[in-house]
Amino acid sequence: MDRRTFLASAGALAAQTPTPKPNILWITCEDIGPHLGACGDKYSVTPNLDDLATRSTVFMNAWSNAPVCAPARTTIISGMYPPSTGSEHMRSMVPMPAGARMKYRSNVPAYSQYVFENTDPTFARRAAELRDAGRHNFIVAGDSYGQGSSREHAALCPMYLGVRAVIAKSIERIHMANLINFGILPLTFENGVDFDNIAQGDELRIVNARDGVASGAGVLVLRNVTKGLDIRLILALTERQREIVVAGGLMNFTRA
Repeated sequence: MDRRTFLASAGALAAQTPTPKPNILWITCEDIGPHLGACGDKYSVTPNLDDLATRSTVFMNAWSNAPVCAPARTTIISGMYPPSTGSEHMRSMVPMPAGARMKYRSNVPAYSQYVFENTDPTFARRAAELRDAGRHNFIVAGDSYGQGSSREHAALCPMYLGVRAVIAKSIERIHMANLINFGILPLTFENGVDFDNIAQGDELRIVNARDGVASGAGVLVLRNVTKGLDIRLILALTERQREIVVAGGLMNFTRA
């Protein structure tokens, strides 16, 4: 191809009108189901969405492989499996049991008796005994600690039992905020293998915890007195979060 032919071909391609792309508006709502007038609900008053539906394609069934809240929404919106986007972590009832125990949610002392009931039935009793003896309790956990629908009570009830820190391989974002609001220090292992260096009943101390939190330290040292080991912990909090923890929780911080 000579130069003149090449330029003529390039000009012809540039002159072509690009194919218009479809104008798609995807609307998703939180946990409402098909309760819209456009979906046949006689009691819903949704005139704006109904008007939009008359000019749109309405799907009466949208299927997801993850039948619960956030994972399902993520699947529907992205078209990707939840494990591929890290959104599958949901509905763990390990810290606080659901079912028949839900009736105690408004009674913190009663509900606290069932913390970790499914995995460590004597936790609440042991924690309360240490609390009453003037000692603090730590929770040591693995990955994604605090996921589930009872995240508030998963912080509130341990606080009532005298828990002052959660040390985990990782902590779910929303639950971490709840821990801070209830004055519980959220910490993660700098090296995940150190999780195996702590056993139930070990005496643990965080070296200069209050000073470290207040001064902006990014690493604290956990001393396992029982085993004679020092373990480095990551403390990733904003300045305001540090002030809340030092104050003993959001309520105390707000009152100050």
